Amino acid sequence: MLEKIKSIDFLSVSPSLRIQNQGSYKTTLGGCISIIIALLGITSFIYFGRELFAKEEPSAIVSDKLIKQVGPYEFGRDGIQIFITIADNYYQEIVDPKIFNMQAYLMIYYFEEGDDQIKFKFEELEIGRCNKYYDSADDIYNTEEYNIPPHEYFCFNPDTKVDLTGYWGSSYVTFLEIYVSKCKPTLLNQFTGEVISENNECLDDKVIEEKLNGASTTINITNTMVDSNNNQNPVTTFLKKLGYYK
Repeated sequence: MLEKIKSIDFLSVSPSLRIQNQGSYKTTLGGCISIIIALLGITSFIYFGRELFAKEEPSAIVSDKLIKQVGPYEFGRDGIQIFITIADNYYQEIVDPKIFNMQAYLMIYYFEEGDDQIKFKFEELEIGRCNKYYDSADDIYNTEEYNIPPHEYFCFNPDTKVDLTGYWGSSYVTFLEIYVSKCKPTLLNQFTGEVISENNECLDDKVIEEKLNGASTTINITNTMVDSNNNQNPVTTFLKKLGYYK
C-alpha cells in the first residue's frame, strides 16, 4: 500500500545519484501530499465549476467584513464636494436660470426586520448655484490647474451633511439622484408631484430648446490622495471628473 502511495508522488526530485535505480526519488510523505493536492484541486473545480456548467448563480469567496464597511462617505463642507455644470453645444456654460432647473434627492433603500420586501424613501436636497453658498472660487476649490467659478457651477448646500453608504443588495443603501429639466413656471417634486416653486420666470420654450439642444452635463468631485513620499504635505485634495453626459 505504501509503495502505491509512494508511486503517486509527483513532487519528487530527480537526483544525480540514483537510488534503487529510480529516475526520481519518491517518498511516502510526498505521495500523501500529492494526493491531498489532487483532492483539493478536484474539490475546487467541482465547487466553483458546477454553477458555470449548471448556469446558476456563481459562488465567490469575498470578505464579508470588508463589504459591510462600504461607507459612509460624507458629503459637505468638510467632506466630499460635488460640482455640476451644464454647457451648451459650443461648450459654453449655461448660467441663465431661466433655461433649466436642477433637483437633487438622497435615495434610501432598506429592509425592515422580519420583512423581505425592500422599502424606499427619499429626501430632497438643497442644490443651487455655488455663488449662493460661496463668496469666491477660493472658498470652493481653486488651484493652478483648475478652479470652480461660483456663478457657473451648481453645488449642494455645504452645510447639509449627506452620508452615502452601503451597496446595492445590502440591508441599507443610500445614493444621490440629480435631475436636470427645462425651466417651467411650476416646478414639481420628481416623486410626489408636489409643488416646489411657482411663478418661475422662464424663457420661451423655443429658446430653451435651442439652448439645451446638444447640451452636456459635467460632474466633478473632490478626492483625496495620500502620498507617502511627501513628508511636508502628504494629504492632497484634487478634483476628479466623475462623468460627462450628453
